[in-house]
Amino acid sequence: MAASVPELPEAPAPAPIPEPPAAPAPVAAAAPEVPPLPAPVPPDATILDEIENANELAETAPARRPRSKARLALAIGLPALALAAVGYHFGKGRQLQILESPALGSPSTPTQPAEPAPAPAPAPNETAQGSQPPPPPERSEVNDAQETLIAFLGAPDWQARSAFVLSPEEVRPEMEKHAKANGDGPIPASAVELNKEQSAPPVFVFKVCTKAMPDGFPVPVIFTDEGPKIDWESFTAFNDDHFNKLLQGPPGQIGIFNLLVKPELGEEPSPHFTRFRLSVPMPGREATSWVRRDSVALARLKAVFDGSDIYDKETVDKLVSEIGLPLRLAVAKRRTNDGREFIEVVEMVAGSWGMAKP
Repeated sequence: MAASVPELPEAPAPAPIPEPPAAPAPVAAAAPEVPPLPAPVPPDATILDEIENANELAETAPARRPRSKARLALAIGLPALALAAVGYHFGKGRQLQILESPALGSPSTPTQPAEPAPAPAPAPNETAQGSQPPPPPERSEVNDAQETLIAFLGAPDWQARSAFVLSPEEVRPEMEKHAKANGDGPIPASAVELNKEQSAPPVFVFKVCTKAMPDGFPVPVIFTDEGPKIDWESFTAFNDDHFNKLLQGPPGQIGIFNLLVKPELGEEPSPHFTRFRLSVPMPGREATSWVRRDSVALARLKAVFDGSDIYDKETVDKLVSEIGLPLRLAVAKRRTNDGREFIEVVEMVAGSWGMAKP
């Protein structure tokens, strides 16, 4: 299992990374209604030399533990999740149906309303043993998934909530640590809405609006042999806004994130680095990252983007043209000797969200 994301400190005041003098044209936004953050100007030769000599990571990405087969189900529905993330503001509410009032009739001759006919009794099933009542309606997987998610959110404490998560034995220590640091109890939600376009068995995706994230974020509910379950790591990373805290926080931080990744367009400005665009399926949270060309991380990224057993080349090209590949990356925020800040991908942890690296 991939280790949990370290808690990132809240920045005093969100502030974008300082822009250098000559900025390239901003990258087109993934979602039409959300303006993208401008891509930072690539470092010049001096900056690149300083990046090469930057301090090594204060800490390395923790070792991963193998995950149960249930995690594989999460990867099955992720391409659909990524494809639909372009129009992320899904679930905008159902329109009220306004019923027309009947025209008023003449008051001179009131009529007696006809007595309603009695409702017909359901036809019994004829069997060898005689008549039997019809069977009750079958429960749908969508209802089971929604009820599980609501129970997960409304659980009184982390122990009760752990009954609804994937690989509970593995994540209970992280859930306990999170409860001690952030408080325990139910997670208030103002909306839980199914997104039909993103959902396909065994994965049903809901938009959940919480007090911490009132604009909402996607929560996949995955059907396993033990019933519908929620990926705790993905949920808490989005609800606690971990990636945005890294972007807005000071240099020196490192974390493991579920991200949407696509190569940056245009000629690479450096012989030592390759650029990728990172984002999460929530508006206003994206950044250009740098990957060292001689790193294992870049070799693994290239292998995935060239097509793999997780995503074939046709799927890769489709996702890249839309929003990006859902990958799990270790990312650090750095600072050069002259004070310029940048984001570096230091490891590809897994080729999909919720999966351990092979």
